[in-house]
Amino acid sequence: MSTACVVLVQPVGYQSVRTLRFLCIHVIKDLIISYVQSLSTSVRASLPDALFVISPFDCLPSRCVQDIIYLLVEKKQLNTQLLSVLIHAHLTTLDLSILMQDSSQFFKPRFFELIASRCTKLLHLTLGMSCNAMGGKHVLC
Repeated sequence: MSTACVVLVQPVGYQSVRTLRFLCIHVIKDLIISYVQSLSTSVRASLPDALFVISPFDCLPSRCVQDIIYLLVEKKQLNTQLLSVLIHAHLTTLDLSILMQDSSQFFKPRFFELIASRCTKLLHLTLGMSCNAMGGKHVLC
């Protein structure tokens, strides 16, 4: 009985092989940035406080949104406007623990009110902090 062995050889200087999902997440991340930048200044400024945001990205499943948030944090591109576009009614899980190092920008009482009103199907919210650290009087944990 013979066995076959496949060896993938990459030329020097090439990046590792990427999955289609990985490539799609990167493209969607870039599209979200372009979309937000294409909005007028007044619309962009109102995004973090808008009760609802309707965008072309409302159909993204929770896992993709999570991957995009991680990627934006990794590239140091995440801001409240981009996060406002990503938070939508179809999310079932949301892990914001990666935002801990920049919690003052994101973790404000108004931010949690928006999550509660926008994410009507949200079952799991991970913050990575205790309620006391956020000022538990504003947020039900």
